Parts: sequence; structure tokens; C-alpha cells
Amino acid sequence: MVVFWPFGGRNSWANMPAMSLIRLLLALGFGFVLSTRCTAGQPCASESLAELLAATCKVSGKDGSGTCFLLAPPAETAWPAHTVVVVTAAHALENVNNVTLVMRQTNSAGGCSRREITLTLRSGERPLWIKHPDADVAAMKFEVPPGIDYQPWPYARIATTTDFSSGRITLGAEAEVFCYPAQLEACEEGLPILRHAWVATLPQPPLDKNRTFIVDFNIFGGDSGAPVMVAMSDPKESPPIAGIIVGMHRQTDKVSMPFEERTVHHPLGLAIAVHSVAIREVVDKLLRPE
Repeated sequence: MVVFWPFGGRNSWANMPAMSLIRLLLALGFGFVLSTRCTAGQPCASESLAELLAATCKVSGKDGSGTCFLLAPPAETAWPAHTVVVVTAAHALENVNNVTLVMRQTNSAGGCSRREITLTLRSGERPLWIKHPDADVAAMKFEVPPGIDYQPWPYARIATTTDFSSGRITLGAEAEVFCYPAQLEACEEGLPILRHAWVATLPQPPLDKNRTFIVDFNIFGGDSGAPVMVAMSDPKESPPIAGIIVGMHRQTDKVSMPFEERTVHHPLGLAIAVHSVAIREVVDKLLRPE
């Protein structure tokens, strides 16, 4: 049985040297400073983690919270400056009129401070976000307010159908997930928690029919909407976002006694992720509405 949890660039950082931003985020989130040493011609794994960390935010509603990530639109998209795509699990946005994004801004001491932004989801009865027609993925256009520090994930680094079909993403590949398990935050600035995972199954072709795969890590309420960054088979390639967390697998046992009936759920430590092709499809629909 599967349970879905209810919530589960153009920016001020552009003026900050990239590695300074990465050091700041990792120092705040993990208590250490990133080493910049990389093998020649290969991307830094820690740098990719910092990029994913910078793009990930908490999204809170009246009944709980979840995770989302900010995506930079392609360069050819004629959107105003400071406009990004918010991507999350669709069930995090249903039946509510607004949610709160937990973001950050630079403070006078040179660090970052928490900043909570209200995201309006409806104009009257009309939703301002779109949902994938057959997957639990949502996307919404969002103009980042002045003063917010943000670093959206590049659209080009959302994995494609070819990345799955060509073997560039493999069974057993390592994965990294930033999320907010049980609404937990890494620090008062609202940074997410890093979880290490593995690709436990691959989405079976055709990908337009089979939308999900399984990621091996312990999932909790608040993790829905978290981006899944997966290592490529070629270590020289930067890891892409290959999926988004939408739910979990669990075993359900019913116990009947003469005067009591009890239902017990046992989490299996297996997360359900919608693959990145579906992410691309819903984002493309937002970028190029018919």
C-alpha cells in the first residue's frame, strides 16, 4: 500500500562569487567549508550538492509541509528577470489557497537569514499552478521578491528520456536528496536535510506510461516534492535531477481481537519518485502554454 503525505539568476547571489556562495551554504548547513579540489575535467560532487542545496526550499501549508525546488527557465524563455519555476508534488498544492516558501536572504553579518514568502496559488477559482495530467508533479511561475538570495537549478540538468534509455542512469546508482523529514530543518535559516539514497528500481519503458521508480531511503512526511539528484554512470558528467519524491511504500497489517481491531503501518524505507521526464513535461507546458 502506498501513502501520500499531504505536504508530503538573476538574483543577489549572482553578485557573489560562486564558490563563496557554496562555502556559505555548506558552512551553514553542515558546519564545514567546502574544499574546491576536483579531478581535472570532472565536476565537484560537493559543488553539485551545494547547487542542489541552494535550489531546495521548504513549502508549508495549513495542514503540514513539504519540499520544493526552484528551476531556472531556459535562456530562450522570455520571462521577466528574477522569475523561476517552483516544482513540487502536486498534492502539496491541492485544496489550499496559498503556501509559504521558506527562503533566505543575506544579512548584515555576511551570512544568511530566514525569509518566509507567501505564494498565492489561486486567482478566484482559477489555480495559478499546473499539474501533470497523470503524475503527482506541479509547476508554478514565481517572481522572486527583491532581497531574496536564490540559485535555481538549471533546466538543462533535468534528466531526459535518453539519460534513462542509454544507461547513463543505472540501477544501484547513488542519489542525494535534500528534504524536510517530519518538517525538520537543518538550522534556523531553514536549510534542508541531506539524505543519501540509491536507485532501487528504474522506470520501465515506455516512460510516458510508467511514471515512477523507487529510491532506497527512509521517507517521512515533509519529504514530498524533494528533488532526487542521481550520479551518472560517467563520473565526468554532472549529476542531474532524475526524479521528485511523491510518496512511500509501506506494509499494512490488520489485527483483529474480540474487543479491538487495529491497523498497523510499517514503512519499508522505500520512497516513490516520479521520474524527471514527467518533470520536464509539466515544466514545458508551463513555459509554452497552448
